Amino acid sequence: MIRLFIANTLSIGQKLSLSTEQSHYLMNVMRCKIQDTLHLFNGQDGEFCFQITDIGKQGVRGTLIECILGQKKLPPLTLIFAPIKQDRLSFMIEKATELGVTHFQPVLTKYTSMKRVNCERILRIATEASEQCERMCVPTCGELMPLMHYMQDKADDIHIAFAYERLMSEGGTTPFDEKLNALLIGPEGGFSADEVLLLRKKCSPISLGALILRAETAAIVGLDRLRR
Repeated sequence: MIRLFIANTLSIGQKLSLSTEQSHYLMNVMRCKIQDTLHLFNGQDGEFCFQITDIGKQGVRGTLIECILGQKKLPPLTLIFAPIKQDRLSFMIEKATELGVTHFQPVLTKYTSMKRVNCERILRIATEASEQCERMCVPTCGELMPLMHYMQDKADDIHIAFAYERLMSEGGTTPFDEKLNALLIGPEGGFSADEVLLLRKKCSPISLGALILRAETAAIVGLDRLRR
């Protein structure tokens, strides 16, 4: 079944016109016809069956004929990450969405090599992943900000685990707290000494194994661990 995210409020009997991009997808890729049905969700009102009533120059139009599922909320789960190269970032966002992340927060660290991040692109990838994996809400994305500022402003509001690649070699343990609802992944060069000192005060260091993982791999492994 085709699933699409739409920002409109949804209710039975409502008539809707889909976006140009969605209409193109339905008409030219999926070859949909009048009376075909698909599912729409908006992250608030549940999931609805949408029946196509018109296909034309104005795009695809139709009516919501049935509420398929009531809205289900995911438990809050934040992925805090230093920007990485675009193709690897796309993979990480897609898989993190499938693993239940509800908010993405890009941060700048001392050794961050990529200094920009496109939040619109992140949301587009997350939306497509949400449509495919049958989750009923799309993650949000915060603006890029320095790690130190984020720790000062936001760290007290959530329980953060930070992936520390030197934890095992330093003889540390791997504590696990069921309250942990955020994962911090560092850049390719790791965290600086000053950052580690701050993070040890504000967060719970965890090890993801004896090997050094790339950022996108660390995100998947760490998120899976937090979900268990």
